[in-house]
Amino acid sequence: LDGALVTLPNPSSHLLKATPTVCGALVEPEMGASDGRLLRAVAHSIGTIIEHLPMVRPIHLFHGPRFLPCGPSNYSGGGDGRDDGGAAAAHASLCRLVSSEAVVPHALTRDDFAEADRNRFLKSRVFWARLAGSDKVLMFGGGSVACGGEGRGQGPE
Repeated sequence: LDGALVTLPNPSSHLLKATPTVCGALVEPEMGASDGRLLRAVAHSIGTIIEHLPMVRPIHLFHGPRFLPCGPSNYSGGGDGRDDGGAAAAHASLCRLVSSEAVVPHALTRDDFAEADRNRFLKSRVFWARLAGSDKVLMFGGGSVACGGEGRGQGPE
């Protein structure tokens, strides 16, 4: 499902709206309290969606139970003043997006999803209930990027 635009169960709901609504969904249960590399990848992916696809709002971030989107940062480089590779800045960026409600965080109860667990979660009522109110969902992963260009980001097709 990575990068797939999924139509929600009620396809006629867009007839009541001038413009169909599109939200984003990113499921990263492995995103824990101190995985700076994954945090940077997720923040970059979300940033490109925010920049190039303005109609995709909000973006639902399903993350591991130990990740605090706006909590204390564990990405300071170990306290020795060394650069943490940008993880602290990525954490701060995600926190600003959560505060502005462009990103909606959802803590998962586990961080050890196998492929079968992920598939079961994506088919669950719990997952789809969090996305209720949108006509379409853009599914993407932590390594996904949205590219700019003429005619892109103008609205759902």
